[in-house]
Amino acid sequence: MKSNQKLSILLWIFKAKATKDGRAPIYARITIEGREDEISLGRKVDPQFWDNELKLVTEGGMEAKITNQKILQIKSDLERHFMVLQTLHAQITSAMLKNVYLGLPVHYDKQSKSEPVALQTLVPVFTDFIKSFTKKVKKGLRSEGTLRQWRSTKRKVESFIVHEFKRNDINLSEIKYSFAESFYEYLTVEVENPLSEIRVCFGLY
Repeated sequence: MKSNQKLSILLWIFKAKATKDGRAPIYARITIEGREDEISLGRKVDPQFWDNELKLVTEGGMEAKITNQKILQIKSDLERHFMVLQTLHAQITSAMLKNVYLGLPVHYDKQSKSEPVALQTLVPVFTDFIKSFTKKVKKGLRSEGTLRQWRSTKRKVESFIVHEFKRNDINLSEIKYSFAESFYEYLTVEVENPLSEIRVCFGLY
């Protein structure tokens, strides 16, 4: 499954929520097909030191440096989570992306009165993807060979998680860019004949 939706990320300062010292909180507004959601960065800035074009803090000092690093990190993390969601869902909403970024289930609704649910983890998501892919194979929309590769890759991912993290699963919120780099190295070093696995995992099939 591959979504062709586009993601827009806008960094802005919420001046109406400025504290007594004049520092305003920084938010990221994520927009997908006109639907918006906002995420607080947990950082504040004096508006006079906010570059509205670069979306960065111009003030000197370590605090400003940390804030700018946070800005770059949230953009990278949101884009990464969006790419993962694109492979799993035909339609993605800003709320879904916000949930995944915050480590919540993709369809979590804070207005729901249901009991809190556990954080979404990688292996069940992979399992759901393979179930969906299997249905497409049965309808002739995908190949049996690619399905076998995905199943093999899932086993490699599970093995890699045990190898790298010493546990059986990992929260989606924990997956950083380094995960892909480490997994690529694992495939090329630990796995026999890894080329087909690499093609599938990194979208080269």
